[in-house]
Amino acid sequence: MEWTTILDEPQVDGSVAQVFLLRGYIKNGKDIITEIESTPKEHVVQRYPLFRKKPEKDTVTPSSASLRETIWCAYDGSTYKYSGTHNKSIPKPHSLVKQLGEDLERLVSEKVGHCHIQAYLINKYANGTQKINHHSDDEPNLGDQPVIVSVSFGESRRFELKAMTDTQRQKQCKAKHRLFIPNPNYKCRVIPIELRDGDVLVMAGSTQEFFTHALPPSKNSGSRINITFRPHKKLRTK
Repeated sequence: MEWTTILDEPQVDGSVAQVFLLRGYIKNGKDIITEIESTPKEHVVQRYPLFRKKPEKDTVTPSSASLRETIWCAYDGSTYKYSGTHNKSIPKPHSLVKQLGEDLERLVSEKVGHCHIQAYLINKYANGTQKINHHSDDEPNLGDQPVIVSVSFGESRRFELKAMTDTQRQKQCKAKHRLFIPNPNYKCRVIPIELRDGDVLVMAGSTQEFFTHALPPSKNSGSRINITFRPHKKLRTK
């Protein structure tokens, strides 16, 4: 078992953005997929590709073939709010998925120093047209500098990391009431990563503050399931 370093880079504010990859770690993928597929339909939600801004008027509405399915599970049963949507948790975690999360929590903690898994989001991509656009996992429920652990099953797909512009970072800092520090050495760059069956990808440190990530469309026609394990705290309501 050997981690591959994708990114381990100091940022302008003194933080470090870290991304690591572990190839083929998960061996019981078929059993996990079977368990996920048995989820009652009332807990499976169809999602359009993620938009960070309102589509232009001439944008074609995605067809049903481009809708991906999602399943949300918070161990405390709380709702997950992102991109203008409210996602209700399934009543209880999938047993094999939770066991995998506990294993990964220990494994990733040894690599990056800490990892607190309190929830997971499942994305089911039936074919290569189903995608998710560039975004960062920066919702308040995740806390500061969350460790996101992503696992892949099924068809290999290209995953992209993209450096944020100063404009993107400034907007994010304003929303989170953080000090914005311009990056005089900014370079527009995309880091492609092929994610295969059984792979584990970890995004840690300040990755969500300096990079976005996406799963673009693919010519591959096979299905893919992704699980992202993450911290998740219930926010107080006013």
